Amino acid sequence: MTVASVHTRFDTYLRYYRLGALERYLSTQINKVYNQCDEIYVPTPCMETTMRETGVTVPIKRWSRGVDDKLFNPEQRDLTWRKAVGFEEQDVVITFVGRLVLEKGLDQFVTAIDFLQRKGITPHVMVVGDGPARKWFQHRLPGAKFLGFLTGHELARAYASSDIFFNPSRTEAFGNVTLEAMASGVPQVCVDATGSRFLVRHGETGFLAPPDDAKAMAQHLAELIANPGLRSSFSLASMRRSQQFHWDNILLEVISNYQRSLVVKADQTNIL
Repeated sequence: MTVASVHTRFDTYLRYYRLGALERYLSTQINKVYNQCDEIYVPTPCMETTMRETGVTVPIKRWSRGVDDKLFNPEQRDLTWRKAVGFEEQDVVITFVGRLVLEKGLDQFVTAIDFLQRKGITPHVMVVGDGPARKWFQHRLPGAKFLGFLTGHELARAYASSDIFFNPSRTEAFGNVTLEAMASGVPQVCVDATGSRFLVRHGETGFLAPPDDAKAMAQHLAELIANPGLRSSFSLASMRRSQQFHWDNILLEVISNYQRSLVVKADQTNIL
């Protein structure tokens, strides 16, 4: 028996490297591989819809993702550490976490920050991660604090010491970083695309903006910057939402699906 799991939308990467005309072709080729499997696993309902719309015909099952709330939680917030990084207690810190590559929507991030500055808002930006686009990103965000690649407690502290999590990527199949931010009690501004659309509840845990609409992203950021009460409300709702994604339950479901599929496959083989 052959199964596959979907972790990212590789076909969408091409548009960030001026190869968007090949996106449909790549999607077709990827789906040919998927359609040779007995079944595939996707992390969200919206990802299942996308797979069906692009030509996947084999059975699709769910394999969600989880978060370690013993590690990622608001108790990791550290104002002393924040100040050492370069932020004052009253600063509203906007944080990006992820690989520094163009397909993570870095251009939209920069454009949204530019919009804030034009509105007369001084953004306080923290970037966690590394990658080939780091020099470009640093050049476009000269006032941001770049912390490089972090893991474990250091990463959890960075999330919890933030005030807004900003994820402009539209290539996520799920969005682990968004879920980690939610568990840390950080409101989100994300793109209304697969992954984020499933996790973020617009107007309850954060905001969703149309893809490629950096102005709308900036407006949501500005609203959160100006409204500490809204940030607090979104923070509580985010933590409640994240509690639905415990690894133990998710992995038990996957194991059960595997076991059922193996039984079905064995019965089919015996019949043949």
